[in-house]
Amino acid sequence: MLLQKNGPVSREELFKTCWEGLVVTDQALTNVVSGLRRNLLSLKAQNAEIKTISKVGYFIQAESIKAITQPVPQIEETGSEAVCDNQSDEVSLTHPMRQKTSTILLAAVYVVGTVVALLTLLNLKPLFEKPSYIKKRQL
Repeated sequence: MLLQKNGPVSREELFKTCWEGLVVTDQALTNVVSGLRRNLLSLKAQNAEIKTISKVGYFIQAESIKAITQPVPQIEETGSEAVCDNQSDEVSLTHPMRQKTSTILLAAVYVVGTVVALLTLLNLKPLFEKPSYIKKRQL
C-alpha cells in the first residue's frame, strides 16, 4: 500500500502480493488490515490511516510514512525449520496449519482421556447409593 500512495490497492492485488497465490478468505485480509490499523495506533503514528474503499480495496493515507525498499532476506524452507540467507543461525518455523492441527489433536486426546476417566470412575463407584428398599439382583 505504501508503494501505491497515490491510489487504492485492490484486494486481488493484495492477495497476489501478500499470499503469493495461496487461496485465502476475504476475512484473512480483513484481519491483517485490522492488525495493521491497531499497530499504527499503538505506534502513535500521526496522520497515518488505512481506509477501506468499498468494492475497490484499501488506501493508506499517510503524510510522513516512507516505504522501505530494502530487499527482504529470502527464507529457504526445509521441513519445519528454515534458514535465512543472510544469517548463519537456524530459525525454527512452524507452518500455521500444522500448528492448528496439532492443537486440535491435543484437544481431542484431552477430551477422550477425560471421557474415559469419567466413565471408569462411574463404573467403579456409582454417584448415588441405591436405597435400601431396592433389592439387589442376584445373578
